[in-house]
Amino acid sequence: MLPKYHALVGLFFCAFLVLIAIQNTITTQFLAFLAVVWLTNLLIDVDHYIIFVYRTHNISLRKAYKFFYDLLKQERKKPPKNYYLCVFHTIEFVAALFFVYFLTQHWVVEALLVGVLLHIFTDLIAAVYEQRIYKNTIILFSLIARAMARTKTKKLKVKRTVSKVKS
Repeated sequence: MLPKYHALVGLFFCAFLVLIAIQNTITTQFLAFLAVVWLTNLLIDVDHYIIFVYRTHNISLRKAYKFFYDLLKQERKKPPKNYYLCVFHTIEFVAALFFVYFLTQHWVVEALLVGVLLHIFTDLIAAVYEQRIYKNTIILFSLIARAMARTKTKKLKVKRTVSKVKS
């Protein structure tokens, strides 16, 4: 999903939370909570930028946006052969954030967790809507699944090489 839509969904989500909380008094801490949720929902995509800079050695934000925008357009037509691992979008990152929240019970960590979950949820909804869910989509959202898939691929390559040598 594009950042402008994440910003819009985050804004509607925060407005919805305000409507729910309107019965109680709205404190500055609650408004700060909403700001952190909204910013996290939007800024979690920094991992896309980090990937772009690492792979291209180019720090242009505009070119990074265009790179991933073009990639999304291609992905809508056919499943990609390779996926980029966006660490902040993984199940393991969410689990670690949940663990930190469980230990600290701090409202900022809670807001970060809500923002990350909102972002990932909207990404999933967009992927389902655009029919971009493929049989190996789990490797987009899990470091462990990606490692297992790579290990399986390496084993298959070794088996193929060994069978060719025997022939």
